[in-house]
Amino acid sequence: MQNLGLSNYSPRDEGMLRSIFWPKLENVVDVDLASRRSFWVCLIVAGVSVLPAIFSGAWFIWLMIPIFAFGAIGTRQYSLFAASSVLFWYLLGWLDGVNVLRTVCTALLLTGFRAALWARKHPEEMAAEAHFTKTGESWQDRFVDEMPPKLWPKVYGIAVGWNLLIATILVLGLLVNFFARG
Repeated sequence: MQNLGLSNYSPRDEGMLRSIFWPKLENVVDVDLASRRSFWVCLIVAGVSVLPAIFSGAWFIWLMIPIFAFGAIGTRQYSLFAASSVLFWYLLGWLDGVNVLRTVCTALLLTGFRAALWARKHPEEMAAEAHFTKTGESWQDRFVDEMPPKLWPKVYGIAVGWNLLIATILVLGLLVNFFARG
């Protein structure tokens, strides 16, 4: 079809790993795919964090779960605030140690942040995409494409407030720890 001029699809000149972890963001389709991946990473991080929170008794993990749940919704909506907050909080976890899984998740969250930046720099292209109705055939497609636009306006204020609360707790904890050492 491409030879006949019926398709504007052009094959990518990037490798498989690069297309997953550091893709070229050249159009709305690329940005959509990057935000979709970031959405799933945020939800998986939130979901997987429940088990250590239950079994370790670490109360701070319970506070981080909503950040990644709200962040999933926001990154799917190309929110720069949501993408930067989940990236910041996830990078803060690197203080606990580095491993391959954490590196992979960080790369995918960074791609979501880049997608939000691209969406911010190209509002006219994103507005044209907004008129395109995404109709998914599977429940995953409907979950990713239909739920975030409905929820994000309702939870945006909660997400900002929650991030500020957690940041305040972190700073106060650091200050108490610093002054307790005298």
